[in-house]
Amino acid sequence: MAVKSVEEIVAEVKEVVGDRTDDTVIELLEDITDSVGNDKGFTQEDIDNAVSETEKKWREKYIARFSGKKVDEVEEEEEEKEDEYIPSLDDLLKEDKKEED
Repeated sequence: MAVKSVEEIVAEVKEVVGDRTDDTVIELLEDITDSVGNDKGFTQEDIDNAVSETEKKWREKYIARFSGKKVDEVEEEEEEKEDEYIPSLDDLLKEDKKEED
């Protein structure tokens, strides 16, 4: 079994379905291109860049510890906490009671 590109798979499906243009064929082609397409995922280049940036950051932090410099890790953690909303148990119970009414 060969690994095929999206275009090759779509071409084979078109050969099988022929001139049909009904909704079922259109949905099938959409599902194939959406599922197999790589435009929504990460490419190897994206992964390599992320790894390189992370490695560079960690190397800077490691070297900084020998020179007595402090790297601002606290700011990053605070930014993450601000973006994240975690509902309390009371909030969840209030929402549950509203749905029951």
